[in-house]
Amino acid sequence: MRRIYSNCLLSSLLFLALLPGRLSAGDVSVMCYNLCNYFVEGDGLKPLKQDFSKECVGKTIKAGNPDILIAIEIGRENSYEDFKRLLKRNGLDYPFQRIIEGDDSSRHIALLSRFTPKEFNPRNDLKYKIKAKNTDRHDEIGVQRGFIHAVFEFDGSYRLHVIGAHLKSRVFNSRYNQTDMRRYEARLLKYMVNEILSKEPDANVLVMGDLNDTYDSETIRLLRDDAKKNEMRLYDLRPPDKWNLYWTHWWNQNDAYSRIDYALASYALLPEIDKESTHIVHVPELWMFASDHRPILISVNTKNTVLSTPGDIDKSYPRLPEIPAEEKTAEGGAETGEARK
Repeated sequence: MRRIYSNCLLSSLLFLALLPGRLSAGDVSVMCYNLCNYFVEGDGLKPLKQDFSKECVGKTIKAGNPDILIAIEIGRENSYEDFKRLLKRNGLDYPFQRIIEGDDSSRHIALLSRFTPKEFNPRNDLKYKIKAKNTDRHDEIGVQRGFIHAVFEFDGSYRLHVIGAHLKSRVFNSRYNQTDMRRYEARLLKYMVNEILSKEPDANVLVMGDLNDTYDSETIRLLRDDAKKNEMRLYDLRPPDKWNLYWTHWWNQNDAYSRIDYALASYALLPEIDKESTHIVHVPELWMFASDHRPILISVNTKNTVLSTPGDIDKSYPRLPEIPAEEKTAEGGAETGEARK
């Protein structure tokens, strides 16, 4: 009888731990990882992810052991199910699992978490108008992969907004200027953040993803929004690896290393970032076989804290100098579209 009671009590406690709004405060880790075309048989996508590469992905995620995982570039249903089995084989259990689809039906973003969010509000309905190449026509198109938005509550008082994004790649698009597409997606993403901050001025917002652009690009400038007051900006957390290197992407064709994966935090979240535990996950014997990206891991202390030295914010997170107006052009010429909610 006592054993049955103990098992029932344990089951009840586990159930309560997964309920939204019943999470215990402490350090929570969030990982974002572009898996590099996680495609398997049955989805009609190429190239197929090789078994050895998949196992390297699983071991890399295990090395970071995140509480919340934003997985990018997963194929269709068969690929998603295969990826979840991979996590299980590596001892990673995520009771909450969701995947979303934008205009690109081949590559998806998934959110997998040890906690059930209080709210899950994916946005795959956002559209913008853009001029088609060599025409005077403007088409209305959707964000390629959509945006994930989940709100976690810890001890009923600490709210953490986690937003996952995979902006338009730098691959040539025959119909539209790919730089414009990425910039308008970034603008819509910042509109999302602005909407959160207008409703919750002290919101803890963490934006993570493969943003497919460099530090000084208009894409990243739009998201940072350095011209705004501190409370409306997003701050580049810039996680390093253990050698204090910051690159997240390797283009093997010409052996080029760049930083195109980002973690951006709202003003209120900054004092809760555990910088000692925030880093790029690098497993020397695995990284190049797993993906062309390295995962970034952010550690958050889920207890509301006030910045001790708010006057030093521009020293810790310097604003980028403005781009001269004559240089604000896309690769195909002047701005050719309009981002809309």
